[in-house]
Amino acid sequence: PVDRPERFKPEYEVLYRALLAAPGVRLTANSHAAARRYADWLGVPARRIRVIYNGVDPLPEDGAPDDEALAARFRAATGESDFTLGTVMRLDENKRPLLWLEVAARLLRRAPRARFVIVGDGPLREACQARARQLGIAQRVLFVGRSHRVGFWLRQMEAFLLLSLVEGLPNVLVEAQGAGLPVITTDAGGAAETIRPAATGLLLPGGPDLDPEAVAGAIASLRADPARRAAMGTAARLWARETFSVEAMLARTVRTFTA
Repeated sequence: PVDRPERFKPEYEVLYRALLAAPGVRLTANSHAAARRYADWLGVPARRIRVIYNGVDPLPEDGAPDDEALAARFRAATGESDFTLGTVMRLDENKRPLLWLEVAARLLRRAPRARFVIVGDGPLREACQARARQLGIAQRVLFVGRSHRVGFWLRQMEAFLLLSLVEGLPNVLVEAQGAGLPVITTDAGGAAETIRPAATGLLLPGGPDLDPEAVAGAIASLRADPARRAAMGTAARLWARETFSVEAMLARTVRTFTA
């Protein structure tokens, strides 16, 4: 709770401690990073907090007619492209969409035929569109907005980038890997636990001081190696299915409450 000060209430500590003292009560978290934070906050051994990863179903890949038409118009407007970098996120300060666009601009200098798809909405949407124009990349960036067809949009991408400052266990990284995409993410909260670094994705440093040029360079290397991307995508799909399935989540839950 202390990591989300806007949601924190002073009575939380008293309530958590009282619950942990009660027989039969288990405290769980959906990542080891969150478990460590709870343990530090409450002053209890980390082993007291059981980790149950989220169960994430694969997303359907079909698109509605409007999605198909929007994607087709974007492909026509951007011409032949050898690489589409995408994301699905809320456009707010925590997800750092303005930094995402800075990375896109630098990647475009290295790969002029690259294009970008951003799915999601939020308070920074207008600022993001203005920034894309300022950077001279507006014609290469598609702002999809909110969508109920996320699986369709993942299918339009070759790689997935998320630059969050704070995370719990981001389902979207699991969904992207389940769609066969290599993911690039910051070491924020449980985000690092959703990937196998260098096998299913790339792990960037956490914290506020992320260099967009370095990020663009890492993505450019991945873009230039289709065989590596394909291998990572295959591994990512298997990893997501085995580690973050609903069946695996239920099995961990049963073990937690019957041990």
